[in-house]
Amino acid sequence: MPRLADKYIEDALEARGAVCICGPKGCGKTATAMQHCKSAVYLDDPAACRQSLQMSQIDPFRLLKGDTPRLIDEWEKAPFLWDAVRREVDDRGMFGQFMLTESAAPGKDAPIFHSGTGRICSTVMEPMTLYESGDSDGSVSLEGLFGGDDNVNGYSGLELDRLAFLVCRGGWPGALDKPDKAALKEARHRCDDIVEAGISASDGVRRNPDRVRMFLRAYSRAAGTQAGKPDFAADMKFHDGVSMDLKTMDSYISALKSTYTVTETEAFRPVLRSGAVVRSARTREFTDPSFAAAALKLKPEDLVNSLDRFGVLFRSMCLRDLRVYARCFRANLYHYRDSTGLEVDAVLETMKAGCEAWGAIETDLGIAHADELAAKLRKFRDRLKYGERIAFLMIITGSGYAYRRPDGVLVVPIGCLKP
Repeated sequence: MPRLADKYIEDALEARGAVCICGPKGCGKTATAMQHCKSAVYLDDPAACRQSLQMSQIDPFRLLKGDTPRLIDEWEKAPFLWDAVRREVDDRGMFGQFMLTESAAPGKDAPIFHSGTGRICSTVMEPMTLYESGDSDGSVSLEGLFGGDDNVNGYSGLELDRLAFLVCRGGWPGALDKPDKAALKEARHRCDDIVEAGISASDGVRRNPDRVRMFLRAYSRAAGTQAGKPDFAADMKFHDGVSMDLKTMDSYISALKSTYTVTETEAFRPVLRSGAVVRSARTREFTDPSFAAAALKLKPEDLVNSLDRFGVLFRSMCLRDLRVYARCFRANLYHYRDSTGLEVDAVLETMKAGCEAWGAIETDLGIAHADELAAKLRKFRDRLKYGERIAFLMIITGSGYAYRRPDGVLVVPIGCLKP
């Protein structure tokens, strides 16, 4: 299936000697890379893995021979290959020579001596957005809004039950062609893989699976907040009756980041008109909302029966899509919170006419709180010293019509969005 990353990969191959596609296992990195490569070596293939790993230490350049672009799948299993690719790119002096995929960032002790800057271009690939999976018709373009497109029309018929299913299913390509019951198991398998072995992929440290599950549950309950490590410790003590010191917690968070299981949304730090102070703490997120649902053993019907929890995971799904969409037109995604308590779920920042242009976004399953959210967005705009750079204010909803309110705030269902 076509992915939004395809265009970025094509551009990178035309401008660099190699491109590295990073992301969680199962998000479609290898399948996507195979559409662009002409030969490949698969380091996670059990039949050839041991021999390839030995060869990577004895003569890594032998593994790089083949038609180009040549794919080195799961290169981090043989970290000697990174410097070999960098050297080969230099020697050949040609673009589009290699593609690498990475499911876990190499540890600090990995034998890598060069960053690859200027030779290897890296990009993060996440699970599929609703636009990629066909659950959004793409009638409203974010890039178009930044370009001044006022044509905001569309309709999404995604019902509450379907939205809950999409949250729990996640954007895993392997789930798309399966019946609903089997599709829901895909995210649970991904979560189980992280618990049993995936979390050790980057640093080689074996961890107690039960402790990993407890920590994932604590992280799931903190998703969408700026919770710190003491908050996680208190949560685990309260819910599971176990203690975890902050140093151990650091290693868990680092390992989950390295395997692209969790991510953090940076704080938006504009110049304000008022004396409010912008908070700089990052927001905790999973790369896909299905991780949180699986960790908490939530089914779609559980979300429908707990709308508060549903709203948190719906927001997480919106942010996943916004992160991917933003990369398509070189935008950055932030969240905003200041000392007065004013918060905005997402702020997109891109360049327009030589200076920053912003889009501010709130998320909500329905439109019952639309007036309140619109007032918050307008207040945010008025608080900025350069509020005129706001290209649009938007409320992302679960379903219904896309339209512009009389106050100028857009209401757009998640099933209508595209980059």
